[in-house]
Amino acid sequence: MDLMYRWFQNNLDVVFFIYGLAFVAMGIAIWVQPKKESKFKVANILWLLSGFGLIHGTNEFLDMWAIINGRSPALDIISSFILVTSYFFLFEFGRRIFRICENKYLKKFTKLFGWWSTLIIGLTVFTFALISADFSKIGTIWARYLLGFPGGLLISFGFVLYYKYEEKELGPLKVKKIFFWASLFFLVYGILGGLVVSKADFFPSNWVNTDSFLSVVHIPVQVFRAICAIIIAWAICRMLGIFNWEMKIKLQNEITERKQAQEALRRAYDDLEIRVQERTKELAKANELLGVEITEHKRAEEEVKRDYDIQNALNSLLKFSLKDASINEVLEYTLDLLFSVSWLAFESRGSIFMVEDNPEVLIMKVQNKLGEPIQKSCAQVPFGFCLCGRAAATQKIQFSDHINERHVTRYEGILPHGHYCVPILSGDRTLGVMNIYVKERHRHDQREEDFLLAVADVLAGIVIRKNTQDKLKNAYEQLKQAQAQLIRSAKMVSVGLLAAGVAHEINNPTFVISGEAEMLLKEKNKDKETKEAAKTIFEQAERINKITNRLLDFSRQKEVKHESLDVNKIMEKSISLLGYQAKLEEIEIVKEFTVDLPQPLGDENQIQEVFLNIMLNAVQAMEGKGRLILRTYSNKTTEDEARKTDKFKARDKIVLIEIKDTGKGMDNQTLNRLFDPFFTTKEKGVGLGLFICYGIIDNYRGVIEAQSNLGAGSTFIIKLPIPKEEEGQ
Repeated sequence: MDLMYRWFQNNLDVVFFIYGLAFVAMGIAIWVQPKKESKFKVANILWLLSGFGLIHGTNEFLDMWAIINGRSPALDIISSFILVTSYFFLFEFGRRIFRICENKYLKKFTKLFGWWSTLIIGLTVFTFALISADFSKIGTIWARYLLGFPGGLLISFGFVLYYKYEEKELGPLKVKKIFFWASLFFLVYGILGGLVVSKADFFPSNWVNTDSFLSVVHIPVQVFRAICAIIIAWAICRMLGIFNWEMKIKLQNEITERKQAQEALRRAYDDLEIRVQERTKELAKANELLGVEITEHKRAEEEVKRDYDIQNALNSLLKFSLKDASINEVLEYTLDLLFSVSWLAFESRGSIFMVEDNPEVLIMKVQNKLGEPIQKSCAQVPFGFCLCGRAAATQKIQFSDHINERHVTRYEGILPHGHYCVPILSGDRTLGVMNIYVKERHRHDQREEDFLLAVADVLAGIVIRKNTQDKLKNAYEQLKQAQAQLIRSAKMVSVGLLAAGVAHEINNPTFVISGEAEMLLKEKNKDKETKEAAKTIFEQAERINKITNRLLDFSRQKEVKHESLDVNKIMEKSISLLGYQAKLEEIEIVKEFTVDLPQPLGDENQIQEVFLNIMLNAVQAMEGKGRLILRTYSNKTTEDEARKTDKFKARDKIVLIEIKDTGKGMDNQTLNRLFDPFFTTKEKGVGLGLFICYGIIDNYRGVIEAQSNLGAGSTFIIKLPIPKEEEGQ
């Protein structure tokens, strides 16, 4: 035993070298192992274990250097810093592997190991080291206690839990023993590296330390740590084999798919060979039919190639449609695909039309190499008009080998050409038309027609799917807007009730303050400063009184008048009241009023208050030299608009008033709070103007909306319902 003790003491530098080399080898093995896009969660945190191995191995090399060349204060500080850093990596890896296992029984326990736990432990180690006499020595001792020992335990139990978590995938790989060895020796290493520390004058380092371990075992603890490091490095390297297996499976799948494709081609080739052999036997019997058989053979090869090209084109289109691409991008890709097939005798010109809002009109969505005249002429094509309109109306392909009487759209300088106009159908509904150009006098080819119909069928499915996705997205956005409107309406009711109580409570003390200030102003024996202060108090009290009166006006349940409103006349009155200020600010007022506008119901004074309030806000937002655009018109609500609010139904007739400015605009945060009470962006504003405007319009079952972008001005849109008797006129 003494001989072994002396040998290890004399060759401790070799022990440190092997110790460090094992961990460095482990770190390098982890670092170079391909893990990208791995489905194993541990792949995302192995870099921490690699960092521990490389850094801790470096520390052991420094200890070896110290044994050979002697220690120095600078070397001790550097070595301590590297050791503490390595244990940070070890603890963090243990914390993360413990958390990713998602064990429901340990869920409460794992919450104790959040990201903050590493930070707290690090600060604790630094604090203990700072208040000690020997910063580096005490720092390394507490790093071993608080980071090395818990890190080893967490990794030990973490590997066991992770194997259970991924047992479905890891079981067939027969790596259970590897995980067991890694778990066991990380536990042993955590005890030897975290609890057996340098001797110090505090518990437990004064009891359990490297000296006491040596006196009991007669072998330095570094030997056992080195053994643990070797076994851990071996286990981790073996464990990395799961990523090689994963890559192997991917490669095998790719090879299998290639073999299947090759087998399919081989079978096709074998079938072709059989047909060739059969034809050859027939040719041997009848030499005079040789030319016919050769022709048939070539035709069969062309058919195979055409079938392959057709299938490949359709597969490419379907694959592209699965990307996050818009309808227009899919249509553009379709045109490019049609023109890329070598055996098709199409010119590289054409367009695709789609049906949008009007079910009897085609809209040109994409085109390739079409001149400006044809783009303008065919921007919108009614059903039944020209070849494309006929294809949409009849739901049948329209072919023409030249410009004839059916080709209605013509212009000066039009070049000779022909067309395939192919309807895009979904059941008995026309979704659009593909318009493909061919050379003049091009012969109709049934194979070309079949190919175009196949593309149209695939495109119809893609369009239906894309439209459904867009409708679902729009429906979700409309639902959010409707919820926001309901919340705002409920808020108005609550604020109205609150405002009445608050206003009455404020008015009483305000009346006393105002009266006392007025009495001070009337007293002649008061000095100038007192009178100035009294005047300020009186003015501010009056301002409070005006605010509370507006709150009371808003909260009172006034009788709602329902008289016919001449919207244009009310707008003119509002403009006349605004005229002087607009002229002073050099604001140009542009009026776009619809004559004979239907008359909604409401209170003229209240509606004028709304118009004037919004116009004044617009003038102030432009800060001089801008345009105020006022527009009135009537329309019917769409289904999308009806879904946004409970005020209107689809196709209800409404009057719309738009007030648009060229000011600085608003961001989304301001826009979302625009109609909230007491919200304002003005220095001296109260924040009740637009809130009251919203309440007035809401009383008449109307809607007020705002649209704005920073630097692009703002637009307020007021929608008022038209009575049924007025709507029928």
